Amino acid sequence: MKLSFVIIIIAVACTSCKRPADVRMEKFASSVRQTIAPGELETWALKTISDTPHERNFTDISTNNAPKGVRDLMTNFATLQIVEVGSSNNAVVLYARGGGFGHWGFAVGAPTYICDFGHTQEHWTNGIWFWTE
Repeated sequence: MKLSFVIIIIAVACTSCKRPADVRMEKFASSVRQTIAPGELETWALKTISDTPHERNFTDISTNNAPKGVRDLMTNFATLQIVEVGSSNNAVVLYARGGGFGHWGFAVGAPTYICDFGHTQEHWTNGIWFWTE
């Protein structure tokens, strides 16, 4: 009887736990929301996508014209690239950081963009998503 009760308590406690990667993404998303205006990020990302030749996709892009908050995030081996997503060949700006224990970041595409990067995604606004794996 006691063993059954302990198992039930452990099961209830564990189902309400979040993965450490998800907690890290939530903290990252909160920090980004406080330092970057979503409209400015979206405008910059969509212009960058339209101005970048297709053959430059999947290579690092310049942050010279990026919002200051994005430039400030470019530490600890962070990358910023334009990548093609899905079978439609739509492009998004992908910010990623992390290492051997997972990656996280954000993706910015057209207002109707739906992110499928990583294990967990969190929508911010107008085609801007946070993600983690």
